[in-house]
Amino acid sequence: MSKAQSGVRAVAAIFGASVAPVVIVGMVGAIGFGTRGIVSKSLAASFMSTHGGSVASSSVCAYLQSVGAAGLGSTSKAAIAMIGAVAGTAAGQPRMTWVQVGVGAALAVAGATVAPIAVVSVIGAIGFSPGGIVAGSAAASIMATYGGTIWARSTCAVLQSIGATGLGGARTAAVSAVGAAVGAAAGLSR
Repeated sequence: MSKAQSGVRAVAAIFGASVAPVVIVGMVGAIGFGTRGIVSKSLAASFMSTHGGSVASSSVCAYLQSVGAAGLGSTSKAAIAMIGAVAGTAAGQPRMTWVQVGVGAALAVAGATVAPIAVVSVIGAIGFSPGGIVAGSAAASIMATYGGTIWARSTCAVLQSIGATGLGGARTAAVSAVGAAVGAAAGLSR
C-alpha cells in the first residue's frame, strides 16, 4: 500500500469518527426528537404513539428523545465514532473483504478502549498525579517553564487536571474517537 493510500484511509477514518456523531444527532432531530420534546406530527410522534402513552425510561423511544434533547453522551459518542471510523476507512478503500472490515472494527474497538487509558497513564508517568505534580519529574520541568504562574486552561493546567481526575467525558470521547480511527485505519490497511 502506498503512503498516499494510507493517508487517504487515515483521513477517511478521522472524518468518519468526527462526522458520525453529528450525523446521528442530526438524523434523530430530523425525525422529530427535538430539544424541546417530541415534535407534533413527526415520525417521532408516531413512534411514541406505538407505546400507548407510557414510554419506559429504558426504551429506544426514551433514548432517542434524550439524544434529541441533550445530544449524545460520552459513551454513545465514542461508540458511534468507532463505527464512523470503520465506515470512513472502508469507504476510503475499494474492494474490501468482510474479514478486513471485521479486523478494522475489532481494532477500532481496541483503539477506542485503550487510547484513553494510555493517555492517562502517560500523563501520570511523566509526573501529573492525583496528589499534584511529582517533584523531579518531567511534569515539574514543564511547570518550571511557566515561571511559577500557571494559568487556567494552559497546557500544564490541563495535564495536571487530567492527572488528578482523569480525562472526563468530552476528552474521553475525543481520545476514544482518535483511538478508534487509528485502530480502524491500522486494521483496514492490511
